[in-house]
Amino acid sequence: MDFLYEIDVFSANICEKLRSIEFRGDRARMFMFLVTSMDTLTVEILYEALRNTGYGFLAEVLRQSSHNSVSVQRKAEYFSRFRKELVVYRHYLKRLSHTGDHVTFEEEFFKAEQNWENVENSGLNNKRYKAADFYFFALDAWCEYRRVIYDTNLMYTDVFDKMENLKPYLSEENLPEMMRLVRYGSAVLMTNKNELDTALDYVNDAKSKFDLIHACRETGTVLYIEYNMLCQKYAQTLEPVLKEQLCNIVNKAIEHFAFEIEFDETVYLDFKRMVLLKLSHLLLGIGMFGVYLDVSVPTEDKRKAKGFLQLIKENKETWKRMETRWKWSYYTAKARLFGLNNDFPKAIKCTERALCYATKGSYSKEILGSQNALNIYNNLCERKTEFNELEYETTFSCNDKKEDNRKQRHLEQMECEIDNSLRNLEKLEDEIKRSKERLLILKEKTTCPNRLGRKSRDGMDVIVSKSLRQMTDADDKSPFENINIGSTLRIIANDVVAEYN
Repeated sequence: MDFLYEIDVFSANICEKLRSIEFRGDRARMFMFLVTSMDTLTVEILYEALRNTGYGFLAEVLRQSSHNSVSVQRKAEYFSRFRKELVVYRHYLKRLSHTGDHVTFEEEFFKAEQNWENVENSGLNNKRYKAADFYFFALDAWCEYRRVIYDTNLMYTDVFDKMENLKPYLSEENLPEMMRLVRYGSAVLMTNKNELDTALDYVNDAKSKFDLIHACRETGTVLYIEYNMLCQKYAQTLEPVLKEQLCNIVNKAIEHFAFEIEFDETVYLDFKRMVLLKLSHLLLGIGMFGVYLDVSVPTEDKRKAKGFLQLIKENKETWKRMETRWKWSYYTAKARLFGLNNDFPKAIKCTERALCYATKGSYSKEILGSQNALNIYNNLCERKTEFNELEYETTFSCNDKKEDNRKQRHLEQMECEIDNSLRNLEKLEDEIKRSKERLLILKEKTTCPNRLGRKSRDGMDVIVSKSLRQMTDADDKSPFENINIGSTLRIIANDVVAEYN
């Protein structure tokens, strides 16, 4: 007790209470109650406390006793001695339902049911075990088939009672119980989408069997169903943490399906393709049945999804085996990728192909999802066309406006030049007027015989007369022509003045 106090496991209050107990037996029982109920006290700390207080021999006895009492849990062997046949048979039924060949699927199902009824009451144990195992897998396939065509009444049918009644005749009990639980949880959610938590409880009960079962096709299917359920939750919350959880579940499911390579590699490859398409939908913001989620899609997610789609398309064998339902899934993802890149014509084309596959398989929910997507892309395409037309008109209008502005600037420049010319003309007119006055004065002076000789007077008369004629002509000229006349008159006037002087 003191040692546990020194290492801060027991508080002073606990130690005082233990010391206050009068009888040693009662004190020991209280001590054991405390050490077994405290999370901070491990077995190793208890052993150390016993060794440090002189009870090392007791620690050794407890250690040996614990080793002898621990039982090692073992996983069951693979379900049924006919495991490989069952895997191939079950996958065949799955492909029938996902290809849309409902007639052949139902024929195969009723054949397995009839075979079981024929041997149920016989004393041939080997035949009965095999028939029971195959019939159970047929019942499991029936649940999946009703899920694919979205039969909301599945949980009210007798299929789950039939699964339960088969238990005494099956090769192993854990795997069938696991599948019955997860299929029932799926049926519950299909009947009422508000029962997600209840459905997930059934999934968790099914996953509790993982410790007793080797990783296989069926454990991968449980994870796959859990993924589908959580996708519905993600569509409501859009929580990034939940998206990350879904990615982890997908990776685990692929690992579980990989164990089927031992029996049939195509089973693993088909499931891997299905899971990658599911992951592509998640990355591209596509919910259940092709519903577009109100979430932004990062460039990195688009890049990853595009890589998955290319991987599927480039594998010729995988593409050739792809079922109708998964072709719908592929083209739905492809359309979304084009849509996110604003290539609406290609998005429409891919959505139309997806709708064809959904119609071919009679998948009602997928048909509705594709029709809604097609409406979205048609509207976006029309809006883009209208926008392009408006953009063209706006551009054309802007160009016209630029040309008008250019012309306006040119007119303003011309107006400025005209104003300058008119001002210059006014100055010239004043100058011509002054020159004319001076010439008239000079003409009067030339009439005086005493000032100039005859020859000079005659020359001056010619100059003055010429100047006056040009002045008279200037009155009939345009303003711009008068500019040149004005220059000439200035020269003549200067000559006259010089001659006179």
